[in-house]
Amino acid sequence: MNKTPKLLKPMYNLLIEKNMDSFSILQARDELLKSTDRFSDETEARKFVHRQVHHLASKGYLVILGTGRQKRFKKTELFHKTDFSVRSEQSKPKSVRIKHESNEPPTKRLDDHIVLIKERNQYQGELAISLAEAEEYKALLGRFPDRSTLLFPLHSAAKEKAATILGKMNAVNALIASIEQDGTSTC
Repeated sequence: MNKTPKLLKPMYNLLIEKNMDSFSILQARDELLKSTDRFSDETEARKFVHRQVHHLASKGYLVILGTGRQKRFKKTELFHKTDFSVRSEQSKPKSVRIKHESNEPPTKRLDDHIVLIKERNQYQGELAISLAEAEEYKALLGRFPDRSTLLFPLHSAAKEKAATILGKMNAVNALIASIEQDGTSTC
């Protein structure tokens, strides 16, 4: 039997009740500050949102598009198919359980896992951008066939870049899967 995923009340309000989608950390923070007095300042609210959205991204409920200040969080199909419930504020979040079979400390493996999830999410965003770039060059080739000598190398470079990013993402995914198999991590 599958458990219903739970969201903390502030995130439930933002993502379900207010239906926020394709948002930045700062947009979510500002909306959160308007809707609750739980946070003492902007920094505390931003850190809360940051942790929550990255956790949801690591579970496949959100996808990260772009990088840096252009980074946006968009709901995935999995998010839309999932029925979330509200987790009470009093209950502590479940900690990550790791089978300790290697000489590596559990916290080290958890830290590695978090870093790898962030890298994978960054690669997903970069891949989306590279694929869109390759598609646009292809469309431009159709519109401007007389510029093919200029556009073919650009199109090829964009496809090669996408392939390189996909290779990196596959390697990171393989390591994430190995870490999760070695010591199951659940949140």
